[in-house]
Amino acid sequence: MTRREINQISDLVKREKYVIIPGGLFLQNRKIKVELNLCKYNRNYEKETSKKYKRNKRNKYSDDEY
Repeated sequence: MTRREINQISDLVKREKYVIIPGGLFLQNRKIKVELNLCKYNRNYEKETSKKYKRNKRNKYSDDEY
């Protein structure tokens, strides 16, 4: 990774509440490679609102008659 990529990722983590999760470790040509996953962090109240939104959306489409 270049320094610019590292700075972009660190800015996302600081500003937008993202989380870096290691996805896997690989051995390649005597070097260890790490796969990084960048995930959006949801607080508990955000999880509840997203669950309600998904539930309402699902119920809206299931009530329609074909």
